[in-house]
Amino acid sequence: MPTATPRKSTSTTPRKRRTRKATAPKAVKTVPTIKEVKQMTVETPVRPTPLLKFEDYQKDFNIRLEIHNYEIKELIKDIKWVYEQTKPLVKQGYDYVVSSYNRAFVSE
Repeated sequence: MPTATPRKSTSTTPRKRRTRKATAPKAVKTVPTIKEVKQMTVETPVRPTPLLKFEDYQKDFNIRLEIHNYEIKELIKDIKWVYEQTKPLVKQGYDYVVSSYNRAFVSE
């Protein structure tokens, strides 16, 4: 296994040392100019009065609730109608599947 040998310096000239950068010239102070400030009046916003009163919102809510209840009742009525219309057809299909299975797989 080879071992590392220490490096020997081949250069005989001494290393150059890094020189410092030249300092920047100092800035000359300038006197700031003063600008005149204009006075402005700011109007504070005024809260607008509502057009509808709380009672109006209550009435609207109650009307919308009655409409919602009516629509739900009609939906339930329609679902019951569909159930009653499809009940005989589903029973007929069930009976057919049971009888077909019994004919094919049950041996008597």
